[in-house]
Amino acid sequence: MVARAESAEATRRRILDAAMAILFGSIAPLTLDETARRAGVSTQSLLRVFGSRGALVEAAATEAWRRVLDQRSAAPIGDIAASVKV
Repeated sequence: MVARAESAEATRRRILDAAMAILFGSIAPLTLDETARRAGVSTQSLLRVFGSRGALVEAAATEAWRRVLDQRSAAPIGDIAASVKV
């Protein structure tokens, strides 16, 4: 069961990474087909994980915000450059 959960989490991460790359790294619209293609999964698998395009966008935005907060909290106090590193 652990291997299955790890595989499911890895798939979820790949989908989120693909969605964030589209949302924040290009001017292309986020489509389920393109996100699935970039993540190496089927559109049906993407929908099984997130349920809808809206839920995927919400999850990607939440994940992006979590990463920003993690980066900021990991930076030494007073190190502005480290807290806003792109």
